[in-house]
Amino acid sequence: MRYLFSLVFIGAFYLTSFSQFNSRPKEPQDLGEAVFKCFHDEDYKTYKMYFFTDVDCDVMTQISTPDSMKNELNKSMKMLTDGFQEYSKRNFEEILSIGRQNKIKWDRVELINIKCNLDNDLYKNFNIQSAEILLFCKYKGKEFQLRLNYCHKSDA
Repeated sequence: MRYLFSLVFIGAFYLTSFSQFNSRPKEPQDLGEAVFKCFHDEDYKTYKMYFFTDVDCDVMTQISTPDSMKNELNKSMKMLTDGFQEYSKRNFEEILSIGRQNKIKWDRVELINIKCNLDNDLYKNFNIQSAEILLFCKYKGKEFQLRLNYCHKSDA
């Protein structure tokens, strides 16, 4: 088997998050497919929808946090959310650019497999599931991976 890159896109999604809103994936496998489609279509606008927003933070802290911790946790989560929203555009463009440097035409990349490593104990007290998602891709007979680290989901 030949590999297109020796580099695996580690940290491609330092924090890709998904919530229970109807327009967002409900399972890690679905998130992987949706994110792959964003790269395939070079569609940052849709990609950005998969990151937690301030509204997600409000909902999560109101439902799953003791009253004494709500304000401080909500403030901390929103600071992280703002940073990840800002980082996501740069990260998205960098991954597309690395692909182009390796002569990849993203609209011709094929998704061949998705593997999810769940860590359900990490945030158990806050009703949050965590996962790492690996996207196995193929382009012109060569394979590479996109790794989505620190994906989080809340049923809140």
